[in-house]
Amino acid sequence: MSPHRAVVGLVVGGLSMGLGFSPSLTIPSRSGHVLHHSPARRFSMSVAESEPAAAEAAATGAAAAGAAVADAAEADAAEAQATGAAQPQGSAPPMLPVTNDWAGLPAAIRASRCGALTNQLVKAADAEAILKLTAEHVSEYNQINCATAMHHLAKRLKTERAQRERTLRDSRFEALLERTVAVAPTLNPRATTDVLWASATLRHWPPLMLKPLLTRVAQHLETRAFEPWHLALLVWALGELKCKPVRLLEAIEAQAAMQLEGLDIQNCANILLGFAKLQYEPATLLPAVATALSKDDTRLRGARPVEVADLAAALASFGERQPEELALLDALARCALPENGMFSFSSRHLVRLISSFAALERAPPADALGDWVSYVRAAHGHKPLLKEDRRSLSEALQKLGQDQEDVAWLAL
Repeated sequence: MSPHRAVVGLVVGGLSMGLGFSPSLTIPSRSGHVLHHSPARRFSMSVAESEPAAAEAAATGAAAAGAAVADAAEADAAEAQATGAAQPQGSAPPMLPVTNDWAGLPAAIRASRCGALTNQLVKAADAEAILKLTAEHVSEYNQINCATAMHHLAKRLKTERAQRERTLRDSRFEALLERTVAVAPTLNPRATTDVLWASATLRHWPPLMLKPLLTRVAQHLETRAFEPWHLALLVWALGELKCKPVRLLEAIEAQAAMQLEGLDIQNCANILLGFAKLQYEPATLLPAVATALSKDDTRLRGARPVEVADLAAALASFGERQPEELALLDALARCALPENGMFSFSSRHLVRLISSFAALERAPPADALGDWVSYVRAAHGHKPLLKEDRRSLSEALQKLGQDQEDVAWLAL
């Protein structure tokens, strides 16, 4: 048996035990017969479809392992063809020299190992479990592992401010950042987006991350590798991080405008709000989005209150608007009418919506303002508005024509 086949058998068998399945292999022998091994398959590893980095890593590991087996079988066939005619019948062929890469098997082993690590990161019970896993294996992490670890840490710490602050000072987290920077040149579009989203969610953007991540964004933009939702999340993240690379924003806007059909209502809200926070007016994208949304009620019908409020706030932040953009603002207001779902809005959502109309000095649709104020006032009686929201609403209502007495209840 050649070294290729021997190593394939050992490695695939080992990977099978680690990943919880038995492989089915068909490998040509030197005599021309086919060796077929097909034990019963049994899977125990599951990957959450909702976590892109995990699914992609599992696919990458499986593909690499499969490629390694195919490469080894092909090498054996070539070896038989090259040596069979020259050897006397029945004599053993000479041993081939063992190379360092063994038909790509080390890469296959690494890919499978990283896939298993991704699965563990996805299933980790909490942030501490992710940090422990990182402490043990960070030197093995590939781009998918780093993106998955960052994504799930951010997801778990999103609302845990005290624990988030402790994590940002943790040496294990710092090691993860350093490893992420090291693998940054290999980050695929999704992993690049995940890392930036995680940084924005964690509100942590250290200097060592700046150049590697933005360089990778630029490279993917150059090859047009980002999907529409990637572009939206990138702008949202940059807005949260107060990072304004104008050339990159211009490229993102241009590519988003070309992929407008791929932007759903959440993507539109994310990308416009991100641009607004960076005080970058997307002169090409904004009117295109406004026209598309205002003329297609089906896209707005399923909008969540936060998306309605974000879109309105983004429009208002850009100042005086064109007719198609004001038409979108009116369409957003209709989403918040009593008969269309006003009661699913929080007080804060309605305050942002009212403030957006006031900022543009535009009256809301008939009777809408009265319904919104009544609803917010009733909610304020049960749970007082935040001081910032009371101030914003008071100023907005006075801009829209209500006098001091009408807003006196906000001082209570």
